Amino acid sequence: MLRQHGARSEAEKMSETAAEARSTSVARFNGPGRRQPKMRAEGARGDNVAAVKPRIARHGYVRFLSMRDLDGRSRAAMRCRELVAALEADLGGAARLSTSQRQLIQRAAVLATQLEDFEVRYALGEAVELPDYLAAINVQRRLLVSLGLERRARDVTPSLREYIAEKAEP
Repeated sequence: MLRQHGARSEAEKMSETAAEARSTSVARFNGPGRRQPKMRAEGARGDNVAAVKPRIARHGYVRFLSMRDLDGRSRAAMRCRELVAALEADLGGAARLSTSQRQLIQRAAVLATQLEDFEVRYALGEAVELPDYLAAINVQRRLLVSLGLERRARDVTPSLREYIAEKAEP
């Protein structure tokens, strides 16, 4: 049986792979087609700063965006606002929240919106990456645990003075 030049049998490939696995030599990593590391010029910095500066020169200064920069009319933006308001109400109102709680609420709302999108796409028969979906659920659960999953009612009972004044009015 004639073999073409460069063609190898499966047994030959398997034996070479097994030999490579047993070998601890660095030579097995320096096979053909592997790029060799470039030698650094004398005095060159090793912190890769040179790779960043040309990018900034090409693209200009990077401007950070926030949710306020969005138009706010998209369904996702509206749903995020609804969820933020609902979560704030569950925690006793926006006035009673710390800045860190507001940040966690914002993240939880964005994740909830993304999870709802995953679920609708799955219901429509589209492919959904299960690991991404499960990871988002886990992160959202941890955020909600940090915030407190139970609903906290606002104290709406009147003070003693207000109660007496209300009863005294005819």
